[in-house]
Amino acid sequence: MADNVTNEMLLEHIQRMQADISSIRTRQDTIGEDLHIVKGHMALFLQAELRKDTAMADFTARIERIERKLDLIDF
Repeated sequence: MADNVTNEMLLEHIQRMQADISSIRTRQDTIGEDLHIVKGHMALFLQAELRKDTAMADFTARIERIERKLDLIDF
C-alpha cells in the first residue's frame, strides 16, 4: 500500500497542508488585530477611570475644605 504513494498524492497533500497553514495564519492575524483593538479600548477605559478618580479626589478635597471653613469636622 505504501508503494502506491505517488508524487502527485504527496503534492496534493502538501498543497492542502499549505492551504490549512495559510488559513491559520489569516485567523491568527485577525486575532492579533482584534487583540490590539481590545488593548486600545482597555487603555481608554483606564484613562476614563483615572479621570473619574481624579474628579472624586477633587470633590473630596473641596468638601473637606468646606467642612473646615464651616467648622463641621467631627472628631
